[in-house]
Amino acid sequence: MEVLGNEVLKQIAEILLDTVQCPICLIALRPPVAMCSNGHGLCPDCKPNTEECPTCREKFIDTSPTILHQLLDALPRDCQFKTLGCTEVYVPGSNHEEICGYRSIDCKVLECEWSGQARKLKDHAISTHDDLTTVVEFGITSNIRWPGFDPANESFRYIPFVADDLVFWAYVYMSLQVNKLCISFTQVPIGVPSSENFFKLSFKNGNIEFTHTIQVPLDTGIPFGDFLEDHCMMIPQKMVPRFINEDADLAFSFLIVKE
Repeated sequence: MEVLGNEVLKQIAEILLDTVQCPICLIALRPPVAMCSNGHGLCPDCKPNTEECPTCREKFIDTSPTILHQLLDALPRDCQFKTLGCTEVYVPGSNHEEICGYRSIDCKVLECEWSGQARKLKDHAISTHDDLTTVVEFGITSNIRWPGFDPANESFRYIPFVADDLVFWAYVYMSLQVNKLCISFTQVPIGVPSSENFFKLSFKNGNIEFTHTIQVPLDTGIPFGDFLEDHCMMIPQKMVPRFINEDADLAFSFLIVKE
């Protein structure tokens, strides 16, 4: 039996998606579908804006097309960011839209109001936050400094890093609630990651050294505190002054490695 190639399957998916296209937003129908007396469908986002079917002008009927809903749930579908340029067709259950490079995200730098496509975050970080953004290479040790750091005061900072075409966020948090310096990282996905990435952190002062390796989770909008314990390096507050240099900078080194 001949096995259909990916291109053929994609063409079939596109034909099916065109067949069940909403006549208003031109995106594939998604349950619950509103249906008119002639059987034309409308997606749930467009239905509140019209009282009659835009295809035949008939009224909508109070029915739930169960079989149609089941078929729609099983069909491959266009990314919701298709109008912005994404050409991906994915199967239900995929997390594609959560990691799509065309999705809209916000810059995490405090007081920055930039919002845009995830794939444009790298250029924004380098051009707008060149004083904060560190461009690094995988496997090469780099340094972080937080000027004027005071471990007696609660403070929080996001620091962007760029490695190849990837953007990472460092979360540095001096928490007086737990009396610890907490450091964590996330990776901003722009599509399916090609590898698992890890940050290796090192705080050193003479014979005193704290080192830790952190697996980097994908940044999908989860608040910092929700993954604090699972993906975080913590240093007791009383130890932090040892790692503040003569310029009052909190200083430590790190490198990014791929699994």
